[in-house]
Amino acid sequence: MSSSGFVTGAIFAVLTCLVLCLPASVYFYKGYRRRQWYQRITRATVESPDTASHGETALVRAPVYTDSETTSPLSGEDVAVTAWQVSEYMNTSNGWTYKMRGATIGDARLEGEATAVALPTIHTNTEVDGVLRGTRLSDITDRSVATDRVRFETTDHGTDVEYNPGDSLPEHIAEFERRVGLDPAEKHSVVDIMRHDGARRYVETAIEPGETVTVFGTVTAPDAPGDAPTLTPPDTGQLLVTRLGPAALARRYRWGYWLALYGVGGIVLLFSALMGYVGYL
Repeated sequence: MSSSGFVTGAIFAVLTCLVLCLPASVYFYKGYRRRQWYQRITRATVESPDTASHGETALVRAPVYTDSETTSPLSGEDVAVTAWQVSEYMNTSNGWTYKMRGATIGDARLEGEATAVALPTIHTNTEVDGVLRGTRLSDITDRSVATDRVRFETTDHGTDVEYNPGDSLPEHIAEFERRVGLDPAEKHSVVDIMRHDGARRYVETAIEPGETVTVFGTVTAPDAPGDAPTLTPPDTGQLLVTRLGPAALARRYRWGYWLALYGVGGIVLLFSALMGYVGYL
């Protein structure tokens, strides 16, 4: 075995690993966050509104109802809770760039057989231009819409539409853009690659009254006697709302962090070893 060849191969392997770890760090971070959520979900108890205790951080699963329905901004339907996200395709950057996202929870509650637990009132519109960029791996590991206070996990989006610059938007979507302060989509480059530059994608997750949901949060005592206790965002920062059951939710997060950490990490090590072997030869 040549010592010089071994040293060269080692240098090649280390340099390749360092170069690949830079873009892979985005996926490692996603995997780390997915692992955090997996641990929170698996450590929490599963309760109903009848069994949830004040001060407890738990997964509460029950049908959701409301006395005043919310009009979802993208589908126009009357729902109990809704979350939406707008992204824009730019040829001059890394594909899809998130533009804005938001969530609305009105006068909603989870109803048990004898007790109800209220959900907090949340109305948020968050601009995220240039902060987060869509990646292909996100389609596998991250099917969520998240704001600073609430995260919606879904199997698919009830509304998922795409329009190109210059397209005539449905009136309710055009009105929605005016209301949240989004300027009309524009082309940023002359040549279109894969998609029309400036194309916008609108996705929305809406939950109708009577649907069974799982909510991860902290049960807080009511402000006044006779009022229902409230599920508030836990110390981790976000309330989580999903149609998924607790077991399915845990599997999603486990698969997400396995793929992002071990899958991408394995690819980095494989290419590093291959380049090391080439250097050795």
